[in-house]
Order: sequence, then structure tokens, then C-alpha cells
Amino acid sequence: MSLKAQFTTNALGDITVHLKGGIDFENSIPLRGQLETIQNNNPTCSITIDLDTLDFVGSSGLCHFVETLKILNTKKSQLKLANVSSDFIKVFKL
Repeated sequence: MSLKAQFTTNALGDITVHLKGGIDFENSIPLRGQLETIQNNNPTCSITIDLDTLDFVGSSGLCHFVETLKILNTKKSQLKLANVSSDFIKVFKL
């Protein structure tokens, strides 16, 4: 399963990370590293992770992704999710 992340920055300097493909065990750890780097390099901006074109999340990938969100949000509440499908919302609530 492949995962592509495209980064865009708006006029205010806020960053949107557009994820396309799927999150599995293999790519969830590199994704965490990229998100940590973005957060460390941009401590005052808002970071939105857009899940609109995310097709698949494997169980081990989901575990690491949720853990990543928790880790990054304990440092600073600058991370947000956008376009989360109803199926993913159910899983995130669990």
C-alpha cells in the first residue's frame, strides 16, 4: 500500500497535509516523522491533515496514526483533521 502526502501552505502560513492512498504499518512511522518535522519547523502555524483521498487504513497503521496524533497534540494543540469519513470517525471514537 502506498501513501502520498502533499503539503500546501496558505497565505497565513498554515499547512495542510493532503494524504492520498492508504496508511499501513510500513508507511505510518515515516509519516509520523514527517509530521513531527513539520510541527518542529513551524511551531506557531496550524497543521491540518486532510483525509479526503485516503482510501485505506490498516489496523496497525491506524494504531500508529492515532498514536502520532496523540503525541503531536500533547506538545501543542495545533494539529487538526479534515474530511474524515464517517467510517474513520467511528474507529477514531473507539
